[in-house]
Amino acid sequence: MNLILTEDELRLLSAPGLSHEARSLYLLFIRPFALNGKAMLDLRALQDQMSVQDSRSPGGYSYRPDDGTLQELLFELTGHGLVTRAHDKDGLFEDGETVFLPAADCSLTAEGRKPDLRLFPISENWRPSDRFPATAVKMGLDGSDWSERELADFIASAWADGRVQSASRWDVAFARFLRSRRYPREYYTRPVSGSERYGDD
Repeated sequence: MNLILTEDELRLLSAPGLSHEARSLYLLFIRPFALNGKAMLDLRALQDQMSVQDSRSPGGYSYRPDDGTLQELLFELTGHGLVTRAHDKDGLFEDGETVFLPAADCSLTAEGRKPDLRLFPISENWRPSDRFPATAVKMGLDGSDWSERELADFIASAWADGRVQSASRWDVAFARFLRSRRYPREYYTRPVSGSERYGDD
């Protein structure tokens, strides 16, 4: 992935008052997927991607921003001029909200194509996208391999739930499903709702 920042972005990102977490959120998880100076927020995916796996506790985290922390980081980016909102938007950032990156000059995504934001239900022929290996690593899995039985169980559960999501969100949901199977201790020590297990908000 070739990410070229503008001089304005470098100047704003170098501000001494900007936290490392806010820089990471912008550089790694918002800016690379921007199109024409705009990006759509996927709050659950941002939480998952910002999380750091705890090597001492498989399936656990040494850092995972909660909803409040994620909102604070987005407001921090807004305060430093890296992110702006529509004129009639105030209050908390919302899932699916489009934000503007005024200092960026990005006519295409870093990979040269638009992100796939189409929503669709799961089907019996569904397979993870070619981005799934990277998603699996971010979700704390040791690898991106999976069995046909695991896939079939996930599809059956997700189909029964009747959810519609984008391709990237289905990847996250499948990775979360595999993690719950392989590292069950994390899921037995705290309640997990169906919406959390399958990646919806």
